[in-house]
Amino acid sequence: MFFENEYRQKEIGIRKVLGSGEMEILALFNKTYLTILIVCFAIACAIAHYFIAKWLENFSLQTPLYWWVFFVSGLFVVVITVTTVSWQSWKTATSNPLDAIVR
Repeated sequence: MFFENEYRQKEIGIRKVLGSGEMEILALFNKTYLTILIVCFAIACAIAHYFIAKWLENFSLQTPLYWWVFFVSGLFVVVITVTTVSWQSWKTATSNPLDAIVR
């Protein structure tokens, strides 16, 4: 995340000069990461559900595999991702745009 902020610092500076606010910049970064996260999480949930179900078949006492376990873990990952991305992007978005453009 930090590398991408450094890489896109000029873009953020130009967006700020043209009138974009901090919230729009945060939404831009969060949308990118959330799209990646949702696709990867859907694939990971399908694979994990398959292998956990196969693993649980080997036990004599069966326990159900609840959907909310995947949902809660996904929600936890989304909260951590949004918090981290927003914090790093906010630090870059609130910096002076002139410093980013002149570099």
